[in-house]
Amino acid sequence: MATTAPQRSTDGNRVSLIKAAADAFADSGFEGASLRSIADAAGVSYQLISHYFGNKEDLWRSTLEYLFERYLETGNGLGFDVSGNVRLQFRNHLRLLLTDRLQRPQIHKIWTQECFAASERHARTMEQEEALLADLAIPYFREVVRLGIVKKFRPEEISIVVGAVLQLNNVYPYPVEIALGTETGTAKSINRQVDLLFDLLTAGDDDLDAAGRPGAAEASETAPASESGTPEGTEDAAARAGPEAGRHDADLARLRAENADLKKVLAELLVQKSALHGKLRAAK
Repeated sequence: MATTAPQRSTDGNRVSLIKAAADAFADSGFEGASLRSIADAAGVSYQLISHYFGNKEDLWRSTLEYLFERYLETGNGLGFDVSGNVRLQFRNHLRLLLTDRLQRPQIHKIWTQECFAASERHARTMEQEEALLADLAIPYFREVVRLGIVKKFRPEEISIVVGAVLQLNNVYPYPVEIALGTETGTAKSINRQVDLLFDLLTAGDDDLDAAGRPGAAEASETAPASESGTPEGTEDAAARAGPEAGRHDADLARLRAENADLKKVLAELLVQKSALHGKLRAAK
């Protein structure tokens, strides 16, 4: 008697539909995604969508939950071995985050789709984004600060800088490609952006202690003055440093100004977020 190929398992059909739906919702938005096209892409019967999920809204919610769980798996896997080089580990984490975002962009594209559509579903995406920030991103960046890897930025500020670069690669990569002269997702592009992020976040950290206070490099500013009015022990060093000292001071001043600007941006974002929450509540 002839045998037929075994049917795909129920779980396999369900996951195939979710993966196809993730691509459809990310590329076309909720309204533009076709259930029949999703079923065709998954290689299953159209009727199975109602069997497993009910309706389009239920499929969208299941898809979002599935993508969110997969994304959390990556974030929860980031940790530091304090017996090793934590700065190098942080650089590697940045590379992993950017690579993972490029390989699995769907959830962030869906979040963006619903944000621009100002849909009722956007409230659900905001819940996930807030959970990701509060339960994963900020605790991770607190550890980055606690270990002294980044000293001049607060965890919330680090999340803005890193999040902005990751989102740009997903939502509108063209400026990145123009600036770097290479296609987004290539090893060259990823490595260059990781270098830029790492250098931005850690530049000047040798001049700060773990609490962000002036370290040895700035200690001479408050050292006792000699008879000439120059802090003791700094006359020879200043003569040796020459123009380099001036450039160092200018760089440090620029970094402090950038830090202040980032704090203003954070405050504005928090105000905008509160206003958006108020509009959504009023609309319900």
